Amino acid sequence: MKPLALITVAAIGLGLMVVFACQDMPEVTQPSTATAAVRYRLTVSGTGTGNGVVTSSPAGINCTITAGTPASTGCSAFYNSG
Repeated sequence: MKPLALITVAAIGLGLMVVFACQDMPEVTQPSTATAAVRYRLTVSGTGTGNGVVTSSPAGINCTITAGTPASTGCSAFYNSG
């Protein structure tokens, strides 16, 4: 199984813990062919007291975590299966 995305974490200070890359429920899209394309949501969450940034490759995640709390945007993205 190929990984969905490469996650990079840049943390400042101690106490930042990033819970990363979980495969949530797949989202089935409506393709133009007879087979359904499956996409997976990748969600970043944090805990602790530290600060940091989580980014992904391919692009989609750019999540700032402040005092262990992820920003309201940029912490979730959909990626194609495969």
